[in-house]
Amino acid sequence: MLHINRSKAYTLDNIIKKKVKKDSNLFVISNLGQLNHIEGLIRKFCYKNNVLIVVYTEANYHVPQLIHDQFSDEFSNVIFLKLPKSPNSYNFNNLVKIYKSYRRVILKVRPKKIFLNSFQHHYAVFASIAKKKNIQLFLVEEGLGTYRLGALSPKEIQNNQHGKLDVNLIKKISKNTLQKSEIFNRSSKIVEDVNILIKQSKIFASQLYLHPETQKFLIGNFPNKNIKAFLAPFLDFDFSYTTFPEKTQKIFSSAHHYFYSTYEEQDEKQISYAKNIINFYGISNNDILYLSQHYQIDSQEYLDIIYNIFSNLLNSSCGRIYVKLHPKNEKKEVFEGFLSMEKKSDGRIRIIRESGFLIEEVIRQSQIKSVIGITSSALVYSCIMSPDIQAYSVVDLLLRELDQKNKNNSKGIKMLEQHAQILRQFNNIVFLGS
Repeated sequence: MLHINRSKAYTLDNIIKKKVKKDSNLFVISNLGQLNHIEGLIRKFCYKNNVLIVVYTEANYHVPQLIHDQFSDEFSNVIFLKLPKSPNSYNFNNLVKIYKSYRRVILKVRPKKIFLNSFQHHYAVFASIAKKKNIQLFLVEEGLGTYRLGALSPKEIQNNQHGKLDVNLIKKISKNTLQKSEIFNRSSKIVEDVNILIKQSKIFASQLYLHPETQKFLIGNFPNKNIKAFLAPFLDFDFSYTTFPEKTQKIFSSAHHYFYSTYEEQDEKQISYAKNIINFYGISNNDILYLSQHYQIDSQEYLDIIYNIFSNLLNSSCGRIYVKLHPKNEKKEVFEGFLSMEKKSDGRIRIIRESGFLIEEVIRQSQIKSVIGITSSALVYSCIMSPDIQAYSVVDLLLRELDQKNKNNSKGIKMLEQHAQILRQFNNIVFLGS
């Protein structure tokens, strides 16, 4: 349960009873990183009369509680809005609830400007409601996801806008429910078979109704355009704040695009932590940083490919390679594989054991020569942190070397291809093996 006890913090039901100054700047967030980012933006651009909306679900009370405990005096009011579980899933009934909640927020706060970190699903619904009320809409970058649409064609971007119900889906569900009843096979025992048919009919109706494709069909054919907005990315922002405005102006129809980097405002704690990491491991500007990521690919194949890359790099360099793992997501065998590389490298490959620090800050403070990764966002943002750094991606080498016939690689290869398309928009990255 969320404990709300700060003087400026309210639930939506409680804020209804309070007086909120109209023509505010309304910021909508869902995580702590977004809070830090928008507080920096507020300070840089001197926004006043700010209201914060924190959306959350009962699946996670920890994050909104952290936001509650840490939000600053930049906000005159902070509203905690509980959404149904999985708010980005295709669920018509839940979407109607979300739509009503967002309407209540706008009617109560009466903002002049709304700032969103996302432009899809339920955020698109919020943006659609605001647009119809002539509220100015601002897009605030949240990592590489902001640029995802730049890798798609206009047709791919809009392909979900109209819900369609596939007849084959009905046949499939029918086969697993209705057709199990013997009455379809003209058997005897009519009364018993009718009862079975009734039971299977209920299951059939429930499964068909709750299936994502049916829900998408209901949403896409609902007369309310704000609810239908859930199915397509919202592109009609008035302003955007991003690290690469030249990219966002090709995607979004905003009239004004401004530069604002996620890492522009430096955090003294992160600077101190980064310097401690650099000093402890002896990281110098002659070294290389490798950023490992978790993909659903064969662990041993991945390790073999990366070790060959490391060997070639070390043969042509006098520096060391520092490996930054994902401690929460890295497979045990991958971690052990990197440990094995470390042991047989005579100190030239080293694993950074610590977690919880910004790798981008380590790049900025160390001015390290090169950063290598698969599709990590740090490859893109490294040029902001250190203008002379060279960023390399090994995604093409992985796609070329991974065994396409290995079933353990199928999902991972598809994901690698999708993420690689986003990365190819940025000219500062060299793709090894391409």
